[in-house]
Amino acid sequence: MLAARLMSRRDLREMKESGAFEKPTTVRFDSADHAWLTVYTHLLSGFANFVLAYDPAPVIDLLATKRKSAFDTPTSQAEESPDLAELSENLRDADNALRAAKEKRVRAEERYADLEKTNVFYPR
Repeated sequence: MLAARLMSRRDLREMKESGAFEKPTTVRFDSADHAWLTVYTHLLSGFANFVLAYDPAPVIDLLATKRKSAFDTPTSQAEESPDLAELSENLRDADNALRAAKEKRVRAEERYADLEKTNVFYPR
C-alpha cells in the first residue's frame, strides 16, 4: 500500500514488471516474535495499571480552580493591580496540591512495586 510513497519510480516499475504486486504477501511470525510481543503487551499493561493506580481528578480540579482565580482579568481600575497576598496564597495552594500529587504518585509506585513482587501481573 505504501510502495508508491516509499519506493523510487524505477523500483516501482521493476516490481510491477516482475509481478511482485500480484503475489500474496507473507508475514512470518516465529517464537522470538511471540516472546517479544508477550513482553511488549505486559509492558503496556504495566504502564496502564500505573496510570490507573491513582485518581488525579481532585488535584486537577483544585489546580484549575486556583489557576482560574490567579489569572482572572480585573474589571475596574481599583482592581488593576492584583493582590499580592492572594496570588501568593494561590501559588502556595498550588504548590501544596502538587506536593500532594507527587506523594500520591510515590505511594502508587510503591504499591505497584509490591504488586509486581507478588507476581500479580505475570502469574505462572
